[in-house]
Amino acid sequence: MNNSCETSERTSERTTLKPKNDLPLPNTTKKKSDNERFKIVIPGVICCFFSVLGLIIYFAVNWYVEVFEERKGIDQKITVVSEKWIDYETNEQINCTNDHTCLFNCSYIDKHFHKEPSECEYEDYYNVVRIIVEIWLILCICTCLCQKK
Repeated sequence: MNNSCETSERTSERTTLKPKNDLPLPNTTKKKSDNERFKIVIPGVICCFFSVLGLIIYFAVNWYVEVFEERKGIDQKITVVSEKWIDYETNEQINCTNDHTCLFNCSYIDKHFHKEPSECEYEDYYNVVRIIVEIWLILCICTCLCQKK
């Protein structure tokens, strides 16, 4: 029984000890080194974040440019028409048959005949990506505007 009392007295003595010669406690020096590490790590994390963000923007812009160049090439592609179609710009019917075929580029067919032959179809996911980005932007704007202040 006497042993338990001695140990509790010893621990209370240990906690009340003060450093000699006004030297800082070991814990305070550790805090300074943590602060110094924090000051070194934060700029590195910020640089990494902006680097990744810049790469994402670069690749997104590159993808958009490539898609639009590819679409421009498809719009200029010449297509053979061998059916009777109505030109909705002039309200006239064109008489194209298998014997007498007509040549048009894809952009003309899209604007005048409101048709899309298989040669003129875009094989990219631009519309899907555009819809996803638009929904995301709308959600971001709504979140910013509807926040409680």
